[in-house]
Amino acid sequence: MKLYNEQISNVIALLNEKEGRKLDVQNAFWPEVGRQNLVLRSEMSYELGAGTLPAVSFLGVTSSRELVSGNDAVLYGQDLDLISRDTPYARITLLQVEDAFADTGQAIYDTIRRIEKTRYQVNPKGFMNRISTSSNHEPVRISKAALEEGLNFSKVAKMYMDAYLAHPEVIGVQVIFITLPDFHYGELTRLAQKKDQITAALDHILRDIKMDCSSCKLQTICNEVEGMRELHFKG
Repeated sequence: MKLYNEQISNVIALLNEKEGRKLDVQNAFWPEVGRQNLVLRSEMSYELGAGTLPAVSFLGVTSSRELVSGNDAVLYGQDLDLISRDTPYARITLLQVEDAFADTGQAIYDTIRRIEKTRYQVNPKGFMNRISTSSNHEPVRISKAALEEGLNFSKVAKMYMDAYLAHPEVIGVQVIFITLPDFHYGELTRLAQKKDQITAALDHILRDIKMDCSSCKLQTICNEVEGMRELHFKG
């Protein structure tokens, strides 16, 4: 599974330019409230990625142990209890999957889409994701009451890790939160968009196996991405 390796490598390079700290998630616990997770403006302390501020979500899936190995969470910037106003935000999730988790292109595509839906299933109390289904824009409202009760990124990270590890194909999860004012959010957004283009190209070739590659508008992506052509002809 190497479709997103270049994008994941570039994300890691961006992170390596900054200093983060590991979060202790071993004993972290926070309530899951499902669809009842509503934070009104009058109830919120601030919003991560409010208005025109960056609010980027990136999910990368790979079988490479060199890129992703083990389970951990890292924070770049201030934790939730130290933030006092609207701030830029990003959540990066990198997953290591079994190398042979699917034997056809269709199975790989279906698994990727199923894993992507996990972000809708994580609803920490007082941490209201305002996810856009058509983009990687993911602002979050933080409630005053939740902060008073001890909400922090460690507890949120543990919930994401558990949710992704519930997928049998996933053997490693790295959750990264960013609240730095000067991170490369624009470049992270570009990488997330390129990753989505790769997934769309995979969907396209699976829908029309007999298409003429020379006339396909997605030919450039297939040429760039390692393993894409093999999945095309593998079916």
